[in-house]
Amino acid sequence: MIDISDGLASEVWHIADESGVGIELWEAKIPVSPGALAVAQKLGLDDLDLAVSSGEEFELVATVPPAEVERSIEHVTAVTGTSLSWVGKVVAAGKGCRLERGDGTFESLGRAGYEHLTD
Repeated sequence: MIDISDGLASEVWHIADESGVGIELWEAKIPVSPGALAVAQKLGLDDLDLAVSSGEEFELVATVPPAEVERSIEHVTAVTGTSLSWVGKVVAAGKGCRLERGDGTFESLGRAGYEHLTD
């Protein structure tokens, strides 16, 4: 589990790299707020690109075993009142991190997101 305040794409790459896996995100399942849609339209940006690469989303991304997804969603919702979104799955490391588009095609998911200054 990791916060996505630096961007969803950036953070799923962190999970993948540290865990030796790949990750597939599903375009149709990634929530985009009405406000983000409005900003994307006003600035002429792709709303999905904005959703996966911008920062400051005070959310978490986590992995759980496939058999535990539904139970985890129900439990967290019941305990916290917070809704969860199932946005992808863990895959073999050789696949890297990629995005499944609505038409069933895949594209590589860049490591886009906020980059902290380093020495």
